[in-house]
Amino acid sequence: MTFTPVIQSFSHQLDRDIITTSAVVKDLNQAKFVLSVLPNITVTTKLSMIYRATSNGWAPADFHKWCDHRGRTVTFYKSSKGFLAGGYTSVKWAGGSGDYIRDTEAFVFSLTNKMEVFKT
Repeated sequence: MTFTPVIQSFSHQLDRDIITTSAVVKDLNQAKFVLSVLPNITVTTKLSMIYRATSNGWAPADFHKWCDHRGRTVTFYKSSKGFLAGGYTSVKWAGGSGDYIRDTEAFVFSLTNKMEVFKT
């Protein structure tokens, strides 16, 4: 799929940001789906890449080095079989303390086959 470089709206800008910075999400429909399920997306929302396993390391400690004490994060992952999924949390990562922090806004989602959200 080719993406048009002329961006017409804010939501398209976010779509482009996700596609150009993510190593996982490369499809415009997937980006639109992700943005449609994220809470509190406004015209002032800025998305930024804070961690990428291929650049920052694959170990859990590497993830926590870059993601701890950051709230409202979206995580994308791709399985070894090519399945795409992700998750959202509104609370800060706790630094591997082992403590469970309840987040009523958290959910996981699938981007392969049927794009769908799973929330308890």
